[in-house]
Amino acid sequence: MTTTWPNQALQRTRTRSRITFSRMVDSFLCPSLSLGRSATSRAMRFEAFKWINTRGAPIAALALLLAFGAFTHRMAITRLDILAGADARAEGRLRFIGYVDAHPWVAVLFAVFFAGSLFWLQFRQSPRWSLWLTFAFLALPVLAYAWVCLRVESAPLIWRR
Repeated sequence: MTTTWPNQALQRTRTRSRITFSRMVDSFLCPSLSLGRSATSRAMRFEAFKWINTRGAPIAALALLLAFGAFTHRMAITRLDILAGADARAEGRLRFIGYVDAHPWVAVLFAVFFAGSLFWLQFRQSPRWSLWLTFAFLALPVLAYAWVCLRVESAPLIWRR
């Protein structure tokens, strides 16, 4: 019969808790990465790529949405001086675009809030429908601003008829 000294038992407990904590952190950062320590790095890279592929779609869609908004904003800025004597609706749109151009922190703050909420929902491991519903609701102001910019861009084409 072997005797176990208290410090040996404590050492085994610490080792188990370190492994458990390490697996807990790994499962939090990449939940589908449940490979053991003997897995090859190639398989781990494949699993990580698969996780990014399934969980990275909202962030990629956000990047495309913000790029679309920035592109339409730049197109509308080039038309601000051309549309100086427009009707009341167009003047309101021009003032709104001018305000956003003069205060870019508004767009940056909204983009940070949008990305932060998506990251929070990703790491919280919320259901996919809630992630996409949040994305849809937070995309509405960006799409509305892009619509305003496109209306300013296409207004001279409509007035020439």
